Amino acid sequence: MWGRSKPIVLSLLITCMAFVIGAFATAWHAVFILRVAAGFAVGGLEMIPNNLFIETTPMKWRGKLRPIIHIAWHIGSIVCILFASVVNKGDWKFFNVLCALPIAFAFMTTSFWFLKNESPHYLSVAGKNEEAKQMLQQIADYNGTSLPTGNIEQVVVDDDGLSFSDRLNELMDPAFMLLNVILSFIFMFLSASYYMSFVYFAKYLHSSSLADQVHVIYTAAPAGRFVGSVLTSFVIDKFGRLKLLQIGGLFGGIFGISLVTLQDASLLWVCFFCMYCFLELVFCSLYTYAPELYPTTIRGIGLGILAGIGDSADVIFSFLGSLMSETHPAIPIYLSGGMLLAIAVLAYVLDINNLETTGQELSATMNTLKHEKMASKDDSS
Repeated sequence: MWGRSKPIVLSLLITCMAFVIGAFATAWHAVFILRVAAGFAVGGLEMIPNNLFIETTPMKWRGKLRPIIHIAWHIGSIVCILFASVVNKGDWKFFNVLCALPIAFAFMTTSFWFLKNESPHYLSVAGKNEEAKQMLQQIADYNGTSLPTGNIEQVVVDDDGLSFSDRLNELMDPAFMLLNVILSFIFMFLSASYYMSFVYFAKYLHSSSLADQVHVIYTAAPAGRFVGSVLTSFVIDKFGRLKLLQIGGLFGGIFGISLVTLQDASLLWVCFFCMYCFLELVFCSLYTYAPELYPTTIRGIGLGILAGIGDSADVIFSFLGSLMSETHPAIPIYLSGGMLLAIAVLAYVLDINNLETTGQELSATMNTLKHEKMASKDDSS
């Protein structure tokens, strides 16, 4: 309805304001409301730029560049740790202001560009063919090439006229119900596995003889994710999105479960590193695969719902993980590894149903996607 660029600017603005205003809040309910607003906006920043990137990047570069861009998240995590190291213990208000600085910088430096530019895919399905052509011409001019002759096909008379219920009905098409269910579980398992392995592994270590080595062992997590992002960039087009989901889920789950069988700090570091390397393979592959699979008309709502399911899993399993860890500290670790193994199985189900997206152009509408899948099945038979 609003496209891709405007929600990004709005999300940046809300996040920045929530952090800054929150630093001066004097009542807990005000802090709570502002944190909810910040979480809402950060959720938008998690998915909308990803959709914009997928829709504006050529097919041959999509898989290679998406994991590299994700390295920015790792850099942000490191910056956040550095901010925390210079803040006096308990001075959360100053920490809020520090965290707002990068967001404010992003808002001031990118908002004008975002408001001037929009995804040509979105513009075409919104019936704004002339604007879409102008955007494509700008891209061609920047790259020193020329546009091919012909007109942009208007696949939807007016995408802005589609209500939320219309988009939801299209998303819930019976022909793709299995796909929606499987992707929902994959997002839920990935988010819960990441959260529980990171939070409750520390609790498990504190209950062992390695309590004094926790800070050293945990350096393996960002190192593993960094290597996983780079590795994914090199192999995602060779193996395909779904094959990498299977490989990452399988080996990530094996290394995750193995964490509770080791007692040596060095071996634990290596195992934790490998787990997060393969977990990153799953993360980068999934965030490339899902937006490629959904057509442009429902890509935003589809990915938004999936991200919401993943974030909800964090809340649910933070509670369940706490209960399980009271029974035994290793149970959440076993469950985390088991969820990654389940992702491998679910990705295999998608694979055998011929739902790979590697080497395929983005679909504009659900009907277009149906015709493409039917033609693909006919070709394979």
